[in-house]
Amino acid sequence: MGAIYGNSYYTIVDGPSWIAAETNAVSLGGNLASIESSAENQFISSSFKDENKSYYAGSSDKDIYWIGLTKQSGAWEWSNGSSFNYSNWGPLEPYEDSGVNDRAEMTVEAHGGPWLQSAGNWNNNSDIISPLGRYGIAEIPLSYFSISDASIREGENSNITITRTGHISTTQTLRVQTSDGSATLSNDDYAQINKTVTFAAGETSKTISVSTTADLDVEDDETFTLTITAEGKDDVPPQISDGRATVSIKADDFKRSNSLYTVVDGPTWEEAEANAVALSGHLVTINDQEENDWLVDNLKDLDVIKDDSRYINHTDIYSIGLTRDSAQDAWKWASGEEVNFTNFGPQEPYNRQKYAAMNTFNNAQTSLSPKWNWGSVSGSWVDGYADGISPITFDGLYEL
Repeated sequence: MGAIYGNSYYTIVDGPSWIAAETNAVSLGGNLASIESSAENQFISSSFKDENKSYYAGSSDKDIYWIGLTKQSGAWEWSNGSSFNYSNWGPLEPYEDSGVNDRAEMTVEAHGGPWLQSAGNWNNNSDIISPLGRYGIAEIPLSYFSISDASIREGENSNITITRTGHISTTQTLRVQTSDGSATLSNDDYAQINKTVTFAAGETSKTISVSTTADLDVEDDETFTLTITAEGKDDVPPQISDGRATVSIKADDFKRSNSLYTVVDGPTWEEAEANAVALSGHLVTINDQEENDWLVDNLKDLDVIKDDSRYINHTDIYSIGLTRDSAQDAWKWASGEEVNFTNFGPQEPYNRQKYAAMNTFNNAQTSLSPKWNWGSVSGSWVDGYADGISPITFDGLYEL
């Protein structure tokens, strides 16, 4: 049996000596109890009064337990180093003086006198005076766990963090499970998780990998839940301060007229184009300003990011289907359509690259760039960059 008071967990540990009981308490990540108030003292008494633990056969020695108070260098001190500002000695106690062998014990139930006449009273004792010894009451500071929300683009994987605060000297095991929201296992929207995660002593965070499934369905953002609970096998129970994470799957499939637009992986233009072709399409052909603005409006908050050292703070840069054989040659669309519209940003194309990309920045993102830079204008194009937007025509292969 154990009990929680404040930020600590209390439980009975074996003795028989005070040193053995303290060692067993330390092995759990704490010490024998250090009692700092009358309320705490009463809580311990009421929590353990029915345990009736004793190494002695008679009833007179039941319900007496070592606590963390010990006499060192002539002064009483708590074994965990906390200040000794509260005591609850019984009548005439502390009475015996065994010097450095003096230890404190408490009775959690009244059954005699003089010091035993009230539950919660303390007495000084030692292994010399009571050779059969006592059990002890250990106090272990608690660990608290929380799990963070996450947003993932459809078809991508992500790591979700479980964070540990409070006391970190214990080993703690959690159960991690997914459950359906608007995203469901039956629709194959995400991969199920049902596993245990163990925090070793000293560890303060763990990551859980979650994966989602790509499709070409035009749908809203969807969510599912990741929950952490105590596994129930630890000597000291982990405490859950925030046990539910909402995982949002960001939709990346959009329909306009007779075309379906989706995000395909790069990182290079060639890889993005190959992935688009594998879906029976090409990287996007943009025919007019209206289509360009539509792409920005639908993708500006998708927040797809690729690690590019020049624009590490920017998300939402995509390869489009515009390409050329060299810097001296004319631009052409990968789809073979005629180039009748371009939307290059200020001073672009500047990099003399073979491939074009566009940004779908929102206002907050465009404000990060100086006015002369292509990134200062939402929807503008540049020669270079990665990832891709792929429109797939409804030619009967994809009827949604």
